[in-house]
Amino acid sequence: MNKKWGLSVVMTTLALGALTVAKAQTVACASVGTLAGDKCTLNGANIAGVNINSLTDNAVDSIVVTESGAGVRIQAAPLDITITDAIHLELITSTLGATGLDLQGGDDTLTNNESGTGRELTISGNMTGGDGNDTADVVGINVNGDVFGNAGDDTLTFTQSMGPPVRRSVVTGNIDGGDDNDTLSVSFTDVTGDLIGGLGDDSLTVSGDATVVGLIDGGDGNDAMTVGDSASVDDINAGAGDDTVLVNSTFSGPLTTHVALNAPIDGGDGVDTFTFENWEGTPPDLLNWETLNLTASIVTLGLTTAVTDLVDIDPDSILEIGTTLGMTTALLTNAGELRLFDQAVVTVSNELANSNRVTLVDGATDDTPTVTGNFNNTGTVALDINTADHSADLLTITGDNTAQLTLALSNLDPANSDNTNIPLVTVNGAPGTAVLEGGGTTLTAGGVTYELQLLTDTWTLVPLAGGAGGAVSIPSTGLTSLVLALSGLAGIAFTVMRRESKRREITTHA
Repeated sequence: MNKKWGLSVVMTTLALGALTVAKAQTVACASVGTLAGDKCTLNGANIAGVNINSLTDNAVDSIVVTESGAGVRIQAAPLDITITDAIHLELITSTLGATGLDLQGGDDTLTNNESGTGRELTISGNMTGGDGNDTADVVGINVNGDVFGNAGDDTLTFTQSMGPPVRRSVVTGNIDGGDDNDTLSVSFTDVTGDLIGGLGDDSLTVSGDATVVGLIDGGDGNDAMTVGDSASVDDINAGAGDDTVLVNSTFSGPLTTHVALNAPIDGGDGVDTFTFENWEGTPPDLLNWETLNLTASIVTLGLTTAVTDLVDIDPDSILEIGTTLGMTTALLTNAGELRLFDQAVVTVSNELANSNRVTLVDGATDDTPTVTGNFNNTGTVALDINTADHSADLLTITGDNTAQLTLALSNLDPANSDNTNIPLVTVNGAPGTAVLEGGGTTLTAGGVTYELQLLTDTWTLVPLAGGAGGAVSIPSTGLTSLVLALSGLAGIAFTVMRRESKRREITTHA
């Protein structure tokens, strides 16, 4: 039957091995080996061995598969592969020996519609693109094999169906973009293998409760990788090139989601940048990164970490380093909060620039961290002290104190004070200047007034005999000076005490 706008061919049986309809708008057929025309619709209870490898018109618009079939293999010019309204559609090995879905044409596109109950797309085998710029945008799909983009700038997107019912996508192998500049995105999807960008400048995104059991591998090239919103990845390898990795939880709000990072994260060769954004946790080892950024995040180092050029902590972030762990970098800039506990070590070849808060405050006076390098402080340094047992946290700076130290002291037992020096900050290089929070240099606790003084190389709280206005420091020990003071020989006592203090200085504390 001929119609003005096209030709419809309806047959119950076809004995020929091939059907050719020139310039047809629509061809409806089943179980054929070769098709030619502008639009091909394949329908039937069982489409076996469909091999579309001979198309006489390169302007073919689309191949529409509407029901279950045994396989589709495309070897022709650019095509759109649309799988719609499939009832348990399963694409498996074709009669030509290809497995799964094999798109060997030009710029191919694969989409599927998973709305409705009882509809699911399963590819029993590999899902393979050709050498063109292929696009796969699929929902609720099951691929029992690998996904290959091959050469070309491919875009592969996997997510869940919206339902009802809602179905996650599952890939029981690798998703490999192949060479060139690929975009790979998985959300609400389980990948039991690796997510691979391959050679080229690739974009890889894992989000929305997705799981990648294997490796996220950017491959060579300048790659951008994002892991966010309850996603879980086992390992990240950025590969050679200038790469960026963003661990992000902004979708659900600051610090409310969890991104699981389970193995070392390697930036590889090149100038690489790693950013935590709205994330809280303890990352695995960070290897071969040039820049580490913290944006609205709380990050606790679980291993000693080396970052080549820069560690930057923004005003809404916290970086915590404890036990005997360390951070090594050229420049550490802290506009948020840097927590240094226990025997933590920060090593900087340039400087540690603190514009907000470096804190050792944790309710105990047993922290003795070290800044190996220069310290440039325009913020505050907070320490625990206990004037009752003359103990305090002690920060050591091996380089120069290049700006004024402002010390914020948290006194754990101010009611019972001891007339003993309390060392706070040791500076091996140029000591600079220091004040207490508020701008003064004196602190009164339990009836004892202390003055912040530099004794040799250590900024120290020194008790004063005459209160805040007193000029005589009283060492915690020193029998000679004490006897002279009690005998009323003030002038001699002053001289002897100064000499005693000069000799004893920091050793006077218990």
